[in-house]
Amino acid sequence: MTTAVFGIGSVLMGDDALGPHVVATLQAGFRFPPEVDVRDLGTPGLNFVSELAGLDAVIVVDTIAGDAPPGTLRAFEGDEVWRSAPEMRMSPHDPSLAGALQTTAMWGGRTLRARLVGAVPGPLVTGQPMSAALRAAVPALVDEIVRTLRAWGHAVEPLEAPAPPDLWWEPAP
Repeated sequence: MTTAVFGIGSVLMGDDALGPHVVATLQAGFRFPPEVDVRDLGTPGLNFVSELAGLDAVIVVDTIAGDAPPGTLRAFEGDEVWRSAPEMRMSPHDPSLAGALQTTAMWGGRTLRARLVGAVPGPLVTGQPMSAALRAAVPALVDEIVRTLRAWGHAVEPLEAPAPPDLWWEPAP
């Protein structure tokens, strides 16, 4: 089964860097089998559909709007991810995950297994670092993704000597 873990978000927009931050943490701490692709997609826009093409399953890591406090973990799978109606493209972030999955299914004739994991963001402010609340959510999100991949049959192993994540967009301490 070909599976991807895609971090989505802009590293220039504070809490929107959650997806890239989680992916960098995964890459720095774990070894993934060849059939698992772990990447930061930034804000893929229409390219999102081509990234999903050919996959059997995908885990998308992103901020997830909600009425809960910033840093609150959220996860959706199956119909919860797929059920949104297709919408008109209104921003460079479009299509939505549901729209990209639906388009991929129409083009490829099959339905991907999909899981969306993330956390509720605080204000998304250009040029600000990710908030302490979202930084605190990263370890739990990493654990959730590793558990999901293992449950889906992938041998994910921790590295003997994990490196610090490459958060190239953050100022040096």
